Amino acid sequence: MKALLTTLYLLAIASSGRAADDFLDRVDQALTLSTSDGNVRARLSGTLELEAYHFSQPAPGLIDSTSDSLFNPRLTLFLDGQLGSRIYLFAQARADRGFDPSNGGSEVRLDEYAMRVTPWEDGRLSLQIGKFATVVGGWNARHLAWDNPFINAPFPYENVTAVSDLEPPLSAPEFARTRIDAHSKYEHTPIVWGSSYATGVSLGGRI
Repeated sequence: MKALLTTLYLLAIASSGRAADDFLDRVDQALTLSTSDGNVRARLSGTLELEAYHFSQPAPGLIDSTSDSLFNPRLTLFLDGQLGSRIYLFAQARADRGFDPSNGGSEVRLDEYAMRVTPWEDGRLSLQIGKFATVVGGWNARHLAWDNPFINAPFPYENVTAVSDLEPPLSAPEFARTRIDAHSKYEHTPIVWGSSYATGVSLGGRI
């Protein structure tokens, strides 16, 4: 009897798993548009992240919070498009409580939108223009929460230094006396910049 119940339980789990997969496949198909020849394609996808922090003051890293707890939901939408085999379009929009978690109000941002042109199939040259994340840095490839194995960014990206990009110190002694507290840390920069979404042009290739 116990073996029969176990078998039925496993079958029910497998059946519910297949139903969930079928539902997700249908959603994915509904969010994908394509011409009959496949030369023009567009796909909408996204993630919903629910982050909760509890810490002692001051808030660690680049978290901007005056309380010891912070709930930070984030909806991220990705739009990927393809025009033939040479042109790729992408965009990323977010609804959250700031690029760095904050206890301020919610906001909606269009963080990335760009077009990449690859004239040759072997990828020897690619031209990308628009607003997109910095193309240099190992952290950029996995700074999204879904790809991030850490609670926060690695130490070099969140350790704020005495260097400021707002105003230079008047003298070396003044720079040496710089003290960073919870309120002034957002006026200074970390050791290494994290992902910065900037408008520009990127030219890359491979041999």
